[in-house]
Amino acid sequence: MNHFRAVAALALSGAAIATNGCATGSFSEPRLAYRPDGPSVGLLGAYLTGDIVGGQGNRRARIARAKIAPIAESQVSEYMARQEATLRRETVGTGVEVIRSGPDVVLRMPAAITFPVGSYTIQPQFQSTLREVAQTLRLGNQTFVDVLGHTDASGSDAANQALSLNRAQAVADYLQLRGVVMGRVAVKGYGESAPIASNDGEEGRARNRRIEIRIVPIGQ
Repeated sequence: MNHFRAVAALALSGAAIATNGCATGSFSEPRLAYRPDGPSVGLLGAYLTGDIVGGQGNRRARIARAKIAPIAESQVSEYMARQEATLRRETVGTGVEVIRSGPDVVLRMPAAITFPVGSYTIQPQFQSTLREVAQTLRLGNQTFVDVLGHTDASGSDAANQALSLNRAQAVADYLQLRGVVMGRVAVKGYGESAPIASNDGEEGRARNRRIEIRIVPIGQ
């Protein structure tokens, strides 16, 4: 397995699976300063700077059915800045990273604080944080929401892929439970394929096990 592949996660399910990886669907680290020209080097891979999960066309059709209007281009920057500021307040001290990448906002949630080992059941102590995030997404509804699961390189490719997807789906289910319109949400599991650190040591593997919520403005 490639030592620079990833493990990710987040979930609300009551199930658990016996593996060391992560699944797909859709933080105790220092916060990052907002950079209008994009994220710090190495923080975001191509998978986060490309198109949204499922593509704009298909997702816009879902948004239209949900009767959600796009944001005027002149208002996108202010709209996303307000959402970023709110999310930073809600997650301070939780270990969740809030990363601004151009108009998008990414929440990066380490698996260690969101799931038990090998499980896609959301930790009870993390649910209050996720509830606050869901509230912000529900009120600021003119965005697409991608929920992305990642694992480290431990375990088999198949097990890691399944776990990353299940964790991402669990988080998406929780957001829906808290009022986020599912027409806005897509999930994807990357398994171990998109690492942000080396899998050679435990510190790097812990960073790779994560869930990311990518929030993208619905522009005109």
